Amino acid sequence: MNQEEFTIGVPRFLSVIELAYLSESITMAEKIFNKKIASTDGDVDKIGNINAARQSLYGSTFVSAIACFEQALDEYCIMLAKKEGSPWRPSDLKDRGIKRSIKFLKKAFGRALSESQEPWITIFALIGLRNHIVHFGSTLTDSSEHLKLYKSLSNEDYVTFKDVICFNVTQLEKVFRIIMNGFHNFTGTRGS
Repeated sequence: MNQEEFTIGVPRFLSVIELAYLSESITMAEKIFNKKIASTDGDVDKIGNINAARQSLYGSTFVSAIACFEQALDEYCIMLAKKEGSPWRPSDLKDRGIKRSIKFLKKAFGRALSESQEPWITIFALIGLRNHIVHFGSTLTDSSEHLKLYKSLSNEDYVTFKDVICFNVTQLEKVFRIIMNGFHNFTGTRGS
């Protein structure tokens, strides 16, 4: 196996570490995209194609970041239940994703999170954005649901709403930080 093919997988219980890998990958990709744009001699079609590829990658990175967060919270619940000898498991609840983990934390351990405060307000708005991208793509219509999504994030700097939903590296780094704040809030640990 050559060095280019060598990769290391992250155990599920460390899935939150995937955020660091995602962060590093977009930093490297940004340099490559900028280099490619610089070599286009201003060709608008080439620049448009490069930027479309950038947005495809960054949108996928955003979706992956939320998935890593969901997985990390779920795994934390499973590990905590085993450690504390809880008869409950996250799979005992009907819900899915982050809401299930939050409900499990309350049901199994009596620890309620304040979902009406930060970082959860923003995290739930970002989950709504993730769900929109997964189910509808990166375009917005004038439907009431899309307008609600737009209003929930239009005053924040986590995403840019143009003709399509767009991200830049700085915005994705902010997404990673709010996710880590949520992880620390959920686990009762302190971030740096």
